[in-house]
Amino acid sequence: MKQCSKCEESKAEDHFRRRGKKGKEAIRLRSYCKKCEHEMTMKEYWKIKEEVMSHYAEDGIVKCAGCGCEGLGKLCLHHVNGGGRQQLIDNGLVYTTKDGKVKVKTGAFFYRWLRSKGYPQDPPLQVLCDEGEDCHGKKTRQEAAARRKKRIDDAARGQTTVTESPGSNPEVELAKAG
Repeated sequence: MKQCSKCEESKAEDHFRRRGKKGKEAIRLRSYCKKCEHEMTMKEYWKIKEEVMSHYAEDGIVKCAGCGCEGLGKLCLHHVNGGGRQQLIDNGLVYTTKDGKVKVKTGAFFYRWLRSKGYPQDPPLQVLCDEGEDCHGKKTRQEAAARRKKRIDDAARGQTTVTESPGSNPEVELAKAG
């Protein structure tokens, strides 16, 4: 049993992450339990996301430049002229998975990098919601909603299939011709 320094609850050792390594074996348990550590990480994530978004938002008001919707949870940064993935790769914001695939670091990694570089303006970034091409194409919110409804209606008629991801809009894929 170990006591968490944050919530001060006594918990089993498997509720704590290990830190420091000697070979493959971790030496000590962290002082915060996994739950408190997660809460602190998320608090820091939302804080830095709001800071970065307010810097790149038009007039400092955090809303989508395309449709005007608000809500930090569904807003993200986009490169105005594309090339975002390449910028991340060029600046070393990548990692390699166990199976050898190269992935880019996004989210908090990217936000911290932007802050450390003094919020660069080249290439230009803008705040957009994650409505996909509807918002990126500068369509109005009503047009985007009508387009999503049409896709879902098409799926109901069997022309396309709709898959839902937790916390996101339905994804629509073309049905395979039979």
